[in-house]
Amino acid sequence: MIDSGVFEILDFVVTETETAASLKLSTEGGWEYSVEDVESARVSISYDPSELTFYGASFEGLGFVNEVNPGFVEAAIIGSYNSDGASLGNFGFIKLVPDAIQLQISLFEAGGSTAHDYPIGFTIEI
Repeated sequence: MIDSGVFEILDFVVTETETAASLKLSTEGGWEYSVEDVESARVSISYDPSELTFYGASFEGLGFVNEVNPGFVEAAIIGSYNSDGASLGNFGFIKLVPDAIQLQISLFEAGGSTAHDYPIGFTIEI
């Protein structure tokens, strides 16, 4: 069995209140497959829109975010981020239910001159 931590290709910190949650994403500090810095990336976040509402994002460098559909947010992150724990951005959500809510995180097109399109993602609960 593969340890679930292998699929957590980004590090994350969740800060919560009763009605809101903030998700901070960064490069995975110490992840052995992060041999190059992240020069650009596309991050997608999927969730149940009956449980959460997306309300905005902020980035450490250049980037933008778009709520493609209710329950699906895509962010483009551009710049050079150290592969060992560099902050990428913060994503804010309003919680519509008191239960634990799952977020599916995926990273695509990470890199610059050498792009890596990761076919995996991971799930976290907020």
